[in-house]
Amino acid sequence: LHAQSRKKPYDLHLKEKFKKYRNYLNSAIKKAKFDFYGDKIKKCNNDPKLIWKTIKE
Repeated sequence: LHAQSRKKPYDLHLKEKFKKYRNYLNSAIKKAKFDFYGDKIKKCNNDPKLIWKTIKE
């Protein structure tokens, strides 16, 4: 979609479609990162040393 919207800069429908999918993908990536690191920190079981080791990775 990005390449198509670059070829046709005045096609507003294509531009809106690209923005929608771009925002959806960015939201999905942020949620996945939040869930991944949240699970890693939960597995540390309130051990500060392991929590900081996980954060520094």
